[in-house]
Parts: sequence; C-alpha cells; structure tokens
Amino acid sequence: MQAANFDGTLYRLSTYLVTLLLEGYVVLGAEIAAGTRNDLLLGRDILQHFVLTLNGKAETFELVDP
Repeated sequence: MQAANFDGTLYRLSTYLVTLLLEGYVVLGAEIAAGTRNDLLLGRDILQHFVLTLNGKAETFELVDP
C-alpha cells in the first residue's frame, strides 16, 4: 500500500491479512500495514466491529462486542 508521512512524503508498505484478538474479541481478515513502529493504530475498519466508549475525564475506554 502507499502511505504518507505527516510532511506528505510518500512511501510503500507491505500489508498482511491477519486475525486480531482484542481483549478476547476476534476480528478475522484484517488488513494490516507493516511498519517500523512498536505500536499499532486501529482504524474505523476495525473499531466498527465493536462498541467503543471513551471517558476522557477518567482516561478510560471500554471495548465491547455487541
């Protein structure tokens, strides 16, 4: 896939189809871009499978499989 840095520089990343296990919930066939980071950013394509409740004041969130 083609991606861009914050400054607009374009680069290519390999992608993989994976099964994600998030707090006991399974998402099959998620396309994940490989990068050099140690963390992962979940997009709406993954989060749309859940009900996500964010409490900013308490600095907590809840992820529920409906």
